[in-house]
Amino acid sequence: MKGNKGLESKDYAAAFRQYTASRTILLELAAKLQSNNDDVDKLALSDLWTTRAETVLKPLIRFCQYEAKDKLDPSEVKGWDAQSNNKANNESKKSANDSMLLDFRNQAVDLETYPQLAVLYLKMEEVLENESSQKDEKVFLQLLADLDDALGIVASENSRYASLPAGPAVTAKRSELATLKSFFTFHKLQIQRKHQEDSLADTAEESVTDLFHFYDALQQNAQAVADLVVDTKANDEYNPEDDPHWLEAQAHVVRIRAFRCYYLACLYETVLNGTTAQVLALLHQSRVLQRRAAEEVAACELDDYLPGLQDLKTKIGTMQCRTEANRCLEVAGASTGIKTTNRPLWQRIDDLDAGSVLADDPPSTIPLPCKPTFFDLAGTFVADSVSTDALDEYIRENEPKKESSGGLF
Repeated sequence: MKGNKGLESKDYAAAFRQYTASRTILLELAAKLQSNNDDVDKLALSDLWTTRAETVLKPLIRFCQYEAKDKLDPSEVKGWDAQSNNKANNESKKSANDSMLLDFRNQAVDLETYPQLAVLYLKMEEVLENESSQKDEKVFLQLLADLDDALGIVASENSRYASLPAGPAVTAKRSELATLKSFFTFHKLQIQRKHQEDSLADTAEESVTDLFHFYDALQQNAQAVADLVVDTKANDEYNPEDDPHWLEAQAHVVRIRAFRCYYLACLYETVLNGTTAQVLALLHQSRVLQRRAAEEVAACELDDYLPGLQDLKTKIGTMQCRTEANRCLEVAGASTGIKTTNRPLWQRIDDLDAGSVLADDPPSTIPLPCKPTFFDLAGTFVADSVSTDALDEYIRENEPKKESSGGLF
């Protein structure tokens, strides 16, 4: 009220001091209310005080500072905004030193504010870091159960802030919960993918169709890891290409795509009866993906997957050579016969094997434009080499006899 009175009377120095004191009080009230994270109503009230201090009082303070710049001390002008920021920074440093931080995708979350999540994370932390222990079926199932419990707690916490109006504290809480959800979902999908690949290596050789469907489902899992939505509004400088978690997920996506493309080529060759061009195109794409996956896997230091990619490279080369050989045999003729042909006999004289389609179906004729002289020569050749006496005798014998109608009477 005193600040408004000074502003009306154009006493900008007094208004500046009153508005500064009011803003300091509001920020202190907001900080005390924000420290109690369990009370949703107090958190919303903290947002109200913070919004009023930053959107209402701060512009008035700047206006009064500009109008009363000759009547104010330099210490008052320089320290009115830095005072509250220093208090907030000191409180954040103290809380960071005394708490358990979870860092994921360039965002840090204090787990001390979520006691249940802190207990679950301490329980599963050692298993998450030790991948060899996840091969045990009991440990794997227990880890999945703990991750599901953690995701359930995050969903329950998120529902408390869903109906609250947006504000600095509420937005920060939602950002923290989004980061926690992404963290636990990321690890859940990762251990599921790893467990599925380990189970495939331990089982006997499966059919091409089963392998294709397996890698197709595995690709959806890997793509879900790479597409995890992270709330980056609080951190505008976030770049996915600088995030090791995102780069590792992309490496797995490309690696699984290479295997999927290879088994799709096998499926076209054996089950779907695809053409040679389709099989070769899929093999070429799988070779490109294999090279890219080898580079990205090596860059992410995932050396355990390099032998599998090297074996895939050998399989692709072997299948490509076999497909090229089959295509050459189909063009030039093969011992097994040509599947289908439409070429006339005179175009298949030099074939190694004419194939099964020889006389059952007559070959298609090819019209050739000729001069009239050609027909004269052809007629002379036929007349000289073939006698027409037998043909004339056959026509006379089979000529229908003419009978008169008078014989009926």
